[in-house]
Amino acid sequence: VNTSYFVCGSDDTLSVQVKVYEKPVAYMGGDTALCSGFSFYFEPSTDSGTYSYRWDNGLTTKGKQFQTAGLHWVDITRLGCTVRHYKQVYEVICGYAMCIEDSLLLTGVPNETLGWAKTSAPAVILSSDQNYKVSPQSTTSYFLYTSIDTFTIVVTVLEKPSVSLIQDTVICSGDSFWTNEWVDNAEVIRWSTGDSSLSLQIDTGGVYVFAAWKNGCPAIDSIQVFELPCSYTICDGDALDLIGYSMHGSWAHYNKPDSVLAVGQMYSIVPMQTTQYYYYSDLDTHLIDVNVLPSPVVNIGQDTILCYGDEFWIELSNTLGTIRWNNQYENNSYLVTAPGIYWADVTLDGCTSRDSIKVDGEDCSTRLEMPNVFTPNGDGSNDFFMPFNLENVVNFELLIYNRWGGLVYEGASLEGWDGKFNGEPVADGVYFWIANYSGLDNQNKVLKGDV
Repeated sequence: VNTSYFVCGSDDTLSVQVKVYEKPVAYMGGDTALCSGFSFYFEPSTDSGTYSYRWDNGLTTKGKQFQTAGLHWVDITRLGCTVRHYKQVYEVICGYAMCIEDSLLLTGVPNETLGWAKTSAPAVILSSDQNYKVSPQSTTSYFLYTSIDTFTIVVTVLEKPSVSLIQDTVICSGDSFWTNEWVDNAEVIRWSTGDSSLSLQIDTGGVYVFAAWKNGCPAIDSIQVFELPCSYTICDGDALDLIGYSMHGSWAHYNKPDSVLAVGQMYSIVPMQTTQYYYYSDLDTHLIDVNVLPSPVVNIGQDTILCYGDEFWIELSNTLGTIRWNNQYENNSYLVTAPGIYWADVTLDGCTSRDSIKVDGEDCSTRLEMPNVFTPNGDGSNDFFMPFNLENVVNFELLIYNRWGGLVYEGASLEGWDGKFNGEPVADGVYFWIANYSGLDNQNKVLKGDV
């Protein structure tokens, strides 16, 4: 209320009057809500006095167009007194779009939601939660009952395209096929490979995903393609693992298709000739070809001896295929100059065979001497004309002639000549001899002399 006061001093007394004005009072109403994309005009309710206004966005009009949710305020001033008033505005999504067969969460007003109902049955409350999950199969309208107002929520259900691919299948390695799918009402088509054609050529195993769109709604299907090795080529004697694609597959020989040899994804074999096997699975039955190639024939000879200082050639002139020796040379022949292990790989049509020999070294030097004294008188000394100091002599022949060139002895015995001709001692004199011999190296040598 207005009040007067006296101020007393030594000289005079003053009177002071204090006037008290009421704060401006305005009615903002309760919390409210608006549908997304809509707006409404609002102005606070006041008496007939003179007021000034300043809104949170700078407007100085009494009213304001509300377009967004949030806590809005306005400062109201009268006779120098200002009071800030607030109004809470919530946003309600009144229109939704969803793809058929999907689900959607309808959002209500916090602390204000009373219930949800279909507009076709407004008295049947479906949920009293703030948010309500729906899965309509066609466009449907709902009522959102709140303490603020009743809102109509429209859920538009968009159609998806229809997609159907072939079932999972199997291809042999190196083969290909074109997919066969059924698609209806699609606006956009895309494969997981990036292709946008309706049909896709597939030449490798894997999972292929197909997607089609209509109204922004996708329809997705996929096909798994298993890749199966249907043909093998190996060398005879090699082991082979036949590889399937299912742990539940089974294997049988083509001669006995009803006799299961193994169950599982893999079957190990050592075929001796070209043959075929069946692979059974839930998807299909496949005939597997196994081509067995003969290994090339290679023979570089038997183990042998090499005389020190000698050499010899190993020849493979009639061998088919590519020859690779232990020194990595690719020739039809190899010069052996020292002891060791020598081998040759022969490769034909991808198959390789190896043969080897062991070459031992040996001192093959040959030595033979003949005496220069011969006295066949039976005294036990020099009674035989025979070689001595022998080393590595393999073959020996001794020829003895008289001074007229007549042959009186011919023999191969290392015991030599006893000085007789036709069982009778020969006359004293000078006799000429020739010794022919060879050693481990098979080189013929000749010694000549007289005695």
